[in-house]
Amino acid sequence: MSVISAVLVRAIVLGAGIGVYTWLAPRLMPDDDGLGAGLLAFALIILIIVVTAVWGLVDGRRREFGRVAVIWLVTGVLVAVGWSIGLAVNGADSSMSIPELMLADVALLPFTFGLVAAPALVGGAIGQAFAGRRR
Repeated sequence: MSVISAVLVRAIVLGAGIGVYTWLAPRLMPDDDGLGAGLLAFALIILIIVVTAVWGLVDGRRREFGRVAVIWLVTGVLVAVGWSIGLAVNGADSSMSIPELMLADVALLPFTFGLVAAPALVGGAIGQAFAGRRR
């Protein structure tokens, strides 16, 4: 699988998971005071960390670390930008336009990037270390 297709698969899977959460959360708890939604968001964060770490570990065992790093760094950028656009489109109303919402949410970009890339890179490094012992 080429680097581009690997990035696209990872970005689509993570983006779909985030999209399902964004669609499902208000429907699961329509009268929530924020606590349940916050706990659900925390669970999503933990799930993203676990999924990217395990996927990075598998990548590290199968590919050289440089390729794993490129795949996950680009995936992190795509997911961060996509999540920012999704939040802006989902939250757009008459008080703020989509570009204004994206500008207001720009601080989420490094957080989302780190949430995706950091666990995957750690998993990739661990996978590479274990793969090196087998060879």
